[in-house]
Amino acid sequence: MESGYYAALTGLLARSQALDSVADNLANAGTAGFRAERDYFRDALVGSQANHSQLNGVVNNYGVLGGTMLDLGQGPIRETGNPLDLAIQGHGFFAIKGSNGISYTRDGRLQRATNGQLVAANGDPVLNPKGKPIVLPAGRPIVGSDGTISVDGAGAGKI
Repeated sequence: MESGYYAALTGLLARSQALDSVADNLANAGTAGFRAERDYFRDALVGSQANHSQLNGVVNNYGVLGGTMLDLGQGPIRETGNPLDLAIQGHGFFAIKGSNGISYTRDGRLQRATNGQLVAANGDPVLNPKGKPIVLPAGRPIVGSDGTISVDGAGAGKI
């Protein structure tokens, strides 16, 4: 395939991949805890003989998608009225224990399960800093800005 065609095809492929990322970001914009992906591009030099090519360097240097990076910027924080709906300001994640081990999320839609465990929206237990599930006694929970949970004035754990 000629170098010019290859450059055009690769540019089209990179832009198609970038469009897929934008579509995914838009489709999930309202999803709690969703982290958008940002594309970055890089240049590629075609082959080791590209400098000796009769074609000019502009044809041989073309944009290729370098990959995507997770956007860890602060998302919107909204008041819900549920004392266990939490948001993290700045950097950080909630640790949860799933079927495949510990995972991390920024989705703060938490609730108290029937057994008293603090669980994520999918039902997985939320973990304290020591990696143990948090169990809340009956009562109204209050979560402090440092992640300390108290129920009716008594300390119940920390996220």
